[in-house]
Amino acid sequence: LAARLQILAKAPWSWATQASLDMALRVREFSVVAEMLLFSGQYLDIVPFIVTQKEVNFKVKTLLEELESDTKATSEDPELMQHVLTEIRLWKQEADLSPSEGGVPQPDLDGCEKWLPELVNTLTS
Repeated sequence: LAARLQILAKAPWSWATQASLDMALRVREFSVVAEMLLFSGQYLDIVPFIVTQKEVNFKVKTLLEELESDTKATSEDPELMQHVLTEIRLWKQEADLSPSEGGVPQPDLDGCEKWLPELVNTLTS
């Protein structure tokens, strides 16, 4: 089902993407929802969604690579990358302050040295 929702979400019709997002939410496929948000260029919605749903199976590197390669989005909003990086930094701070069980999950920052060296270096120290 998740694979079919991803295929449908890639259709050029916005209603198909929205229907796929709704179905993925209903069946609690949060990683699929995050991927659909990524695919549809809703970069600013991804981090808050992951934090709210406590989705831990999302690689932040994927978000940053996709955003960096999206020249249309970054030309329309030159500050977009900085906004997303701020969201990730806030996510990390919130995760550090919350208890491990039932709290905000730690972001998966593997491979994010290029964008967030200050956060990745603290993990390896």
